[in-house]
Amino acid sequence: MAKLKIILDALGRGLSEFFSHNSRQPKAVYRKAELVDMSGHGTEISSREVAAVRPGRVLQLILQRYKPEAQTGP
Repeated sequence: MAKLKIILDALGRGLSEFFSHNSRQPKAVYRKAELVDMSGHGTEISSREVAAVRPGRVLQLILQRYKPEAQTGP
């Protein structure tokens, strides 16, 4: 427990927070239907944004799929 407390202190978390169930934690898995389509129509590249509505996010995650022999530019 002492080692766990040291780690949690470094992360700015408490023991009670670590062991409690918090249903307000952000999702870790996003289903295909939850991804926001960012692709232009008629393109060989499919772009979908992951976690677009996640509160407090600091990164933009984009899932891209390329058709065979797709061109990405020069």
